[in-house]
Amino acid sequence: MAVENQTPPTQPASPAWTTFKELTPVLTALTGLAAVIIAGTALVVSLTVAPLREDLRLLRQDMQRGFETVDMELKAVHRDIAEIRERLTRVETLLQQGADQAPETPPAD
Repeated sequence: MAVENQTPPTQPASPAWTTFKELTPVLTALTGLAAVIIAGTALVVSLTVAPLREDLRLLRQDMQRGFETVDMELKAVHRDIAEIRERLTRVETLLQQGADQAPETPPAD
């Protein structure tokens, strides 16, 4: 029987370098996965936030129109109150003038 001389396996020059070489694909895959997760999250947020911004803009416009309408109605109410006040003053003046001009009637016995 012939025994072949086998050379013993050689040890790597630096175990840390071998570990880094083995971890490089894992780290690359993790970096890629993180990039995909971040991009997906950014896409979901942009698809969610953009419609919300548009809805808020429309809501703000509706509220502004509502406030303008209420403001116009309040101005109309203030004008009506001012007109009523003037009329009341005229009626009071006329009543006072009528009371001053009316002849005094003697009380009935």
